[in-house]
Amino acid sequence: MPVFEGATCRRRISSISNHGIAFCRIRFEFLFRMGEMHKRLYVLIFIGLMAGSAVSWSAPGLTEGVFIQEFPESAVSSVSDGLSSFLGKIPKSRLLSYGFLSEAELQQATLGSPFLLYRIQPHTILKYKEEMAIGEMLEKTSQWFFPVVVNREIRAMLLVHEREDGTFTAVSFGYVALAKQIHRLFASESRVHRSQWRLVVVYQAKEFFMARPEYELNKLYPLQVIDWDVKKPSSDLSDNMTRIRPNVKSNLGEGKSS
Repeated sequence: MPVFEGATCRRRISSISNHGIAFCRIRFEFLFRMGEMHKRLYVLIFIGLMAGSAVSWSAPGLTEGVFIQEFPESAVSSVSDGLSSFLGKIPKSRLLSYGFLSEAELQQATLGSPFLLYRIQPHTILKYKEEMAIGEMLEKTSQWFFPVVVNREIRAMLLVHEREDGTFTAVSFGYVALAKQIHRLFASESRVHRSQWRLVVVYQAKEFFMARPEYELNKLYPLQVIDWDVKKPSSDLSDNMTRIRPNVKSNLGEGKSS
């Protein structure tokens, strides 16, 4: 042990030369520092193991704020059962419509980490000003979207509703176009950790978006407006508010509400 070696050196100081004393002191200081480094390393490893031993859907590194996504561990099994139920109802002739190329892929489907769905209210869009940040515009809903993954590719989405009594129910399955768009966004923004993204909907514009409210204050990534093979859509918040405002106004005028 480093401390024991250092103590031994101290006991021998009286019987060695000045050069030996200097060397021994240096070695003791070095070993002591190494011992402290090992202690810190052991603490970090212990914390990491403790964190890894718990099942959590929370975004790593985000310890504060309203945008942390935490799905209760106790409800995961019921959501998994819900997925199995939906998958069992897919006709073999319609596998492709639900994002699967074969029955083998259907058997390989697993749940990915879910997105709590946020929404932007129409009055927020109509009153939007350029100094507003995306974070102050978002409201939580009671819905979660679970990616359904095959071979690390998002193929479909499972919509889960949180009831007032705190229970969760899988209510619909599919959303293949949305799944492809999210997967494409992740691929194009590969430098960004998946946990930073938040799924956003504007019901009156009939559009989904992605946002990183704790990292990019003035960005909103559209998922459904332009073919990305032709031109990547603008992620500027102001541009998107300007673009969807007419649709929001029109749909409000027709009596469509959130």
